[in-house]
Amino acid sequence: MRPLVLLCFILFLPGHLAAGILLVDNKVRAGYEELTLPGNEKLGLLGLGYLIDRQLGEQASLYYGLGVYSAVSGQRGGFFTGGGELGLQYRAGRLLFDGGLFVGGGGGGSAPQGGGLMLRPHLGLLYDFGKFRLGLEYSMVSFPNGNIDSDQFGLVAEFPFRSVFADDDAFGDLPGMDLRLASVYVAPTLQHYSPGSSAVQASGVQGIELAGIEVGRFLNSNFSFFLESAAAFRGDADGYAELLGGAGYRYPLTDRVALHARIAAGAAGGGAIDTGGGFIYKASLGAELALTDALSLGLDYGII
Repeated sequence: MRPLVLLCFILFLPGHLAAGILLVDNKVRAGYEELTLPGNEKLGLLGLGYLIDRQLGEQASLYYGLGVYSAVSGQRGGFFTGGGELGLQYRAGRLLFDGGLFVGGGGGGSAPQGGGLMLRPHLGLLYDFGKFRLGLEYSMVSFPNGNIDSDQFGLVAEFPFRSVFADDDAFGDLPGMDLRLASVYVAPTLQHYSPGSSAVQASGVQGIELAGIEVGRFLNSNFSFFLESAAAFRGDADGYAELLGGAGYRYPLTDRVALHARIAAGAAGGGAIDTGGGFIYKASLGAELALTDALSLGLDYGII
């Protein structure tokens, strides 16, 4: 089944193929909206998606990809859903008319999500500033098997970019094309959280070990931005998970050793950990050692 899924994904990758080079239009979408739950309870929902664009003509495009929604305000910290996004955009100058549907599942935070199926159709209007787009969305969030049924307006931002798929020697086949290659990294992570005395007294949690993954991109040799996700695998908080985005600064000391500073923010909860509405932030300092040109080992210390 895996080869079939991979083959279908490759077949549906939109782009421009020339001289063995495939150019794919992508975008990252982020949004915020406030749901109304039973009892007039408010839940602030942060959305994040990775989407692939496919042109249907000069003005229309189809997009699809993956999305995740998580609580960041209210009293449902630990509420997460994930699934697929599908939509259409129509361009009129710098204005983009947008409509789409998210279908996914999840829950948490003791929210009344029922079986967990989430449907989210939306309509939106965005203005294209060039490197980013900003706009408003009207959405309807429904859990058909639960007691969440809310419609609201929210803010949305998009960050378009283009990915290049090619062999190392294929770039010479496109003379005159300005291609700037970005350094991208993927890192498995292991973390240990040591709660402060007040947190231990409130929750009874002595410590948590988390395993996760981080994906990042360097803007230049020093600055980077990244996404990270992790979940508890040992300790007193089974079911705890987090999803954050952030930025970092790297200062080389030698060819192999560097110092770095990082800050990130996002959503977390579950495992009987009281994260309130779900919003968290991290700040850390650390060092890294390049074992080879393609493999580094790092150690950080910070606060969450």
